[in-house]
Amino acid sequence: MNDETTNKDFISLYASKQSQSEWDVQRKRSFGERRQNRKKSHTGRLTDYTFNEIVVKSTLKENEDINWSALSKSANLKNANNKAPRNAGQVMKEIAEHVLKHPVKRKPKTRISWLNYKNLSLNIKRKASVTRLKIKKKRMIDNGEIDVGKTIVPIEYQTVQVQSDGTLVG
Repeated sequence: MNDETTNKDFISLYASKQSQSEWDVQRKRSFGERRQNRKKSHTGRLTDYTFNEIVVKSTLKENEDINWSALSKSANLKNANNKAPRNAGQVMKEIAEHVLKHPVKRKPKTRISWLNYKNLSLNIKRKASVTRLKIKKKRMIDNGEIDVGKTIVPIEYQTVQVQSDGTLVG
């Protein structure tokens, strides 16, 4: 009787652990999918920042092209430590977009990522290699397109070697 209860307990425990591990796998997958869809934030909580809201709103009404760094300085943007954040322009842009509900124009993407280089086809003229230039020059000389004149120095030459005793052998 004792062996049966321990066996049943073991089976029930094993079954519950198996379903627990399946649940863990499913939870981790859904967490990973949620992380991929979430936009990365470089600003932290926007409610921790203090700034002069009147200056920001008046600047946002007047200008279409906004220098966010200059705006953050004029609005006296400070973080929770009462210091200007290093990414003040980025923070001010996020505040304008999310807190003040001001539509922010996105600049068109000018940088091409490394992954898009594979699919990108540009007609870029590349420099000719030295060997191709030599072949082209030789062909132009043979065709008479380039006049090199008459040969002054004889093409045939004789090699001479100096031996250890100082005599020339040739």
